[in-house]
Amino acid sequence: MFFTPLLFNAMLTKVGMLPPLGNKMRILTEIVGVGSGLYLAMGLNCSIYPQIVPIDVSKLEPEI
Repeated sequence: MFFTPLLFNAMLTKVGMLPPLGNKMRILTEIVGVGSGLYLAMGLNCSIYPQIVPIDVSKLEPEI
């Protein structure tokens, strides 16, 4: 997630399409880079951390 905007900017700089500083398109480019990094990291984070936690049944409800 942290390196996606850097790689995106480096790629655009190498091609010669990175807008100059202070331009509105430069801000939009940064937002797209950060947004894509967050989008890619979200799927990875959801797959790494478990979504199901085992709970003992006796702790859920008292027996009738």
